[in-house]
Amino acid sequence: GWDAEGIMYASEFGQDTWDELNVIEAGGNYGWPEVEGIGARNGFIDPVQQWRTSEASPSGLAVAEDSLFIVNLRGERLREVPLGDLSSSTEYFVGEYGRLRDAAVAPDGSLLVSDDSADMIYRISYSKE
Repeated sequence: GWDAEGIMYASEFGQDTWDELNVIEAGGNYGWPEVEGIGARNGFIDPVQQWRTSEASPSGLAVAEDSLFIVNLRGERLREVPLGDLSSSTEYFVGEYGRLRDAAVAPDGSLLVSDDSADMIYRISYSKE
């Protein structure tokens, strides 16, 4: 997903231990397959956040207003990461809707979230006020 400033963000489904949120830089090396998660190694760009695969397994990301919204399969949650503080996050609906597959912003600004079976699409309205 891209924010209003044109910055690209990507969630990454990890191999075994860590899933990631990365800020994408042209030509950047994010470590795979040599580094998973925050490795603090020269030549690689570390993620801004990492989560255990049991708590995440990100499968979709949407940028809405001033936040990133990441849906998670194995973690069965919606995670909000404020663009102003990429090191923090808030979790919603943990275990309530099962495995969440994708997120998109609707024309009215609400967030659309689908489950893994594609049986349901949830419309989530939010306000920063």
